Amino acid sequence: MDVSQGVAASAQFAETFIAIAALVVSVSALAVGVYEASLQRWHDVAEVWPHVELSTFISGNGATLVLGNPGLGPGIVRYVELKVHVPL
Repeated sequence: MDVSQGVAASAQFAETFIAIAALVVSVSALAVGVYEASLQRWHDVAEVWPHVELSTFISGNGATLVLGNPGLGPGIVRYVELKVHVPL
């Protein structure tokens, strides 16, 4: 083996090493991107929640109940029961 063959073999090894390193970095970047996208989706879903509030207002004419949803998600009310106790 002469010197020119040794240099060529060394250059080929360096090019192969660089190509494999670039492939590892690319696959790692893809994995991190996919993971970050899943975290972002989870965060976005967690941030869209209803915030149902019940407020009462009492005045001389009676009382008022107000049910509101200032949150971002849909506030679904499945059942409401109102009991009024009137003393005799």
